[in-house]
Amino acid sequence: FQSCYSLKHIFLPSTLNYIGGGCFSSCYSLNNISIPDTVTSLESSTFSSCFGLSNIQLSRNITSFGTDCFRGCYSLRSIMCPKKLKTVGANCFYECYSLQSVIFEDEIASIGSSVFYNALNLKLIQIKNPSPPALSSDLPYNYLKALRILIPAGSKTDYVSASYWVNVADRLIEV
Repeated sequence: FQSCYSLKHIFLPSTLNYIGGGCFSSCYSLNNISIPDTVTSLESSTFSSCFGLSNIQLSRNITSFGTDCFRGCYSLRSIMCPKKLKTVGANCFYECYSLQSVIFEDEIASIGSSVFYNALNLKLIQIKNPSPPALSSDLPYNYLKALRILIPAGSKTDYVSASYWVNVADRLIEV
C-alpha cells in the first residue's frame, strides 16, 4: 500500500499477523486505521508520512514500534501505547506536529533517539513504569516548555539518576 496517496480507509482482517516496514508509508489521505490484536509489532516506517492519520486503534499485543514508525504523521494528536509495548525505535514520532499526548504503560523499557523531535505541540508524556525506560538521547526539553512527564509516585529518584532523565528532572511529576 506504500504511496497509495488517496487511500482513506482500509480494513485489516483479524487473521493478519504481520505488517511489513513501510507498508502504509506515504498514504497521505489515510485518516484512521485499526490494527488487529494478532499483530505484535509495527516495523520501520510503517505509517511514516501518513499526513492525515489522526486516529489509530492499536493491537493490544504490539511489543515494538520500529524506527520512523509514525514519523511525519502530522494529524496524530494522541497515542495510548499498548500495555505490552517494550521498545520505541528512533524518530518514531518525529515531526508529529499535532501530537499532544503519549501514554506508555508499565512494560516500556526503551525509547530510541529523537523520538519526539519536532513534535512541537507535545504537552504530556505519561510513563507508568516505575523503572525509567532507557533513553538513547535527550527528550526535547529545550523547546517544549509546556511538556509535563508523569511518572509513578516514588520513582523520581530512580528517573533522575538514569541517563538523560536528569535533563528533564523539572518536568517529572509523580502521580
